[in-house]
Amino acid sequence: MLLDLRIAFGLCVRDMLVDWRMSLCFILGLTAVLAPLIIMFGLKTGLVDGLRDRLLSDPRNLEIVIVGSGKFDADWFKALAARPDVGFVKPKTRAIAATITVTVPRESGLQSAEVADLIPTGIGDPLLEGITVEKPSNDRLAVVVSARLAEMLNLTLGEEIGGAVTRQRGGRRELGPVNLSVGAIAPDGLTTRAAIFVPVSLMEATESFRDGYGVPAFGWEGPDRPSERIYYAGARIYAKDLASVTSLHRHLTDAGLSVRSKASEVDGLNSFAESLTGGFLIIAFFSVIGFLVSLTASLWSNFERKRQATSFLRLIGMRAVGLIAIPIYQAFIIATAGFAGALATFFGAAIVIETVFADIGASVEDDLVVLKAMDILIFFAVTLGISVLASAVSSYGLSNISPAEGLRER
Repeated sequence: MLLDLRIAFGLCVRDMLVDWRMSLCFILGLTAVLAPLIIMFGLKTGLVDGLRDRLLSDPRNLEIVIVGSGKFDADWFKALAARPDVGFVKPKTRAIAATITVTVPRESGLQSAEVADLIPTGIGDPLLEGITVEKPSNDRLAVVVSARLAEMLNLTLGEEIGGAVTRQRGGRRELGPVNLSVGAIAPDGLTTRAAIFVPVSLMEATESFRDGYGVPAFGWEGPDRPSERIYYAGARIYAKDLASVTSLHRHLTDAGLSVRSKASEVDGLNSFAESLTGGFLIIAFFSVIGFLVSLTASLWSNFERKRQATSFLRLIGMRAVGLIAIPIYQAFIIATAGFAGALATFFGAAIVIETVFADIGASVEDDLVVLKAMDILIFFAVTLGISVLASAVSSYGLSNISPAEGLRER
């Protein structure tokens, strides 16, 4: 059997070399079918992935903003955090209480001061992903300051700063100080506000102090807060990924909340991707069917033309497995060469497209035409499978050829 297969491979190669015009037509036909499909697929992948990466590059696109103030307790946050489409959630206090005066001592003895917003943060904050917070050597609280605040106060990493929470109580102005340290400076453009990212505990303390209560943990004097259920006015909510933005938006809306998000942009991208995929699959389906029928018919006519030579091979002792292997080997060679030609055409077309449409590529901040290694392997496997199937169908009658047919023809 192995001898028959080796002989069949040698006969296949010699036959293709002798009848090289026909072989070249098969290869060019396959290249002509595959190249446009691969180029279309690369464009689809490049455009969709480019737009998706552009959305993902800005974590603010994952944010769900609750409009106005609400009343949310710890159980509400626990239930929300348990949802699979939630990537990050932290409670927010009332906006009027979520500010602090940041002070910086100067060599002149004076202090620079700016009012900054407090933004609750914690482990897994998507806005601060990849940012390392430098811990101070003392007991100061390390915070992340926005680029705007750092510019306004000329802050540097590791600098010790002061924070002051003020209130009016009993006709007197009272001050709640807190020692802070610049643990990190947020990248420019992450937020346009003069703000600092702080633990929820500091925001809770700030709100309690402004409500007239004492906060022993920070050394702020005042009456104890009644042990009642704590409610928060808002929340910082981020979806787990782009696909989760719509479902999380819908969940909060169904709960009666007024929210803002990028759900419409995400839905538009998904619809665009689905439309491109659907159009590609339809074109690919009819192209594959057309190529399968064309190649099957061509191979069948080629084998019928060489039927007498095939019967002589049976006459000299070649078994059916060797005869069937010849067209399969031919299909493999045609598929490999045709796919290589299509791939070369793709890379050439990709260079032209990237050059001609450079402005569009700059707008999506990525390559317009993208073909991954796994995509290449899948395309090649499908091409090989279709070609072998065509050869198997066209050579179905080879095993039934009688050795006497060659003699009768003679």
